[in-house]
Amino acid sequence: MKRILCLITFLVLIISLTACDMLTARTIVISDIEGDSAFMIRDGNTSAAGIGQRLSNGTAAVTGGQSHIFLGLNKDSTLKMDEHSAIEVSQVSSRSLSISLLEGAISADIKRRNANDTYEIHAGNTVMGIRGTSFAVDSRGGDPLFVMLLGSGDIGGTPLEAGNVAQTSYGGEIGVAPLVIDPSLGSFILGEIVARKDELIRQNILTEDDIAAAEVILDPDVTDIGDWGTAVHLRGLNNQAFSFRITGMAEGSVWGSDIYTDDSVIARAAVHAGLVEVGQTAIVTIRILPGLESYPGTERNGVITSPWGEWPGSFEFIR
Repeated sequence: MKRILCLITFLVLIISLTACDMLTARTIVISDIEGDSAFMIRDGNTSAAGIGQRLSNGTAAVTGGQSHIFLGLNKDSTLKMDEHSAIEVSQVSSRSLSISLLEGAISADIKRRNANDTYEIHAGNTVMGIRGTSFAVDSRGGDPLFVMLLGSGDIGGTPLEAGNVAQTSYGGEIGVAPLVIDPSLGSFILGEIVARKDELIRQNILTEDDIAAAEVILDPDVTDIGDWGTAVHLRGLNNQAFSFRITGMAEGSVWGSDIYTDDSVIARAAVHAGLVEVGQTAIVTIRILPGLESYPGTERNGVITSPWGEWPGSFEFIR
């Protein structure tokens, strides 16, 4: 009798867990919302979107300006909707997920996926099948732009590997090319690239120079000052901040520690400050300061800076 009761209890538990799994797998849950102009459309009725709401077949989600929606696709996977975007859930079941991008841009991180699961993103007349982890799609430039950041997939039956960009040509053919950082990618996709920069660099999909180029495009106030750039031309603009794209240098004169003379080579001072390594490209931000009566020299991170006396202008790094 005890064995029978244990078996019945075990079967009930299995059935309950399976039912719960099917329930959660057949819906998409809004996990987070940024901003307050996000909506859901179900059966022709529009309502404000809220955290915890579920999107079933035929349900649309819409974001306005200054708002984003984050959708939980399963336990470890999230889809992000950019502002002024709209999606519709075409099909969602225990093993398949099909989402149509009606307008705007989306990205996703698929952390875990079973071998037989099917994920599809429809945009325009093109379908992207997802077998990997991270991607972004932007439809605002006309023909949708598909970018596979990590993992792999296919677009219209054409393989799409990590670091590939795909777009439909004028003749209806799908073109796949390596990812090249330029403004045509758009700020949303460039932002998603920067957000995943550590993994993209670690997997040799993009280089540090690629990431730095994306950051420069996203922030036009960033200046490329070259290898020997200093802050002398900014002297007197005290307490103002300026960003520069630099590559850590093994040479160059630097005077001071923490606060440097404004004629110090910024790319070398950044190595001393521990912000970059020699040969590493990054964006650094400095604050312009008045001159000091003296500047101590120190040895840090393999760089020896020189001491100096009174000087009319200084800068420090903002971390």
